[in-house]
Amino acid sequence: MFVLAADETGGLEHLRLRQLPDPALGPGQVRVRVAAIGLDFAKLVQLSGDVQIPAPDLLVPGFELFGVVTETAPDVTTVALGWR
Repeated sequence: MFVLAADETGGLEHLRLRQLPDPALGPGQVRVRVAAIGLDFAKLVQLSGDVQIPAPDLLVPGFELFGVVTETAPDVTTVALGWR
């Protein structure tokens, strides 16, 4: 999978596209082919380093996304392949 991530704080200039191994799906999870993400204010502040809670070693911002479901865990019954 590809992620937009930063390994140091300071600003948007530290975000880089990186390739990481695909994680295994856990119970209740789905895999999505992402078409677009959103960067919320809280993640941008965390990326700047101006917060009391430090950023993790690899900050992957963007919990808001748009895409298509490509895989579901066996117990998922409310989402189908191909759903946007």
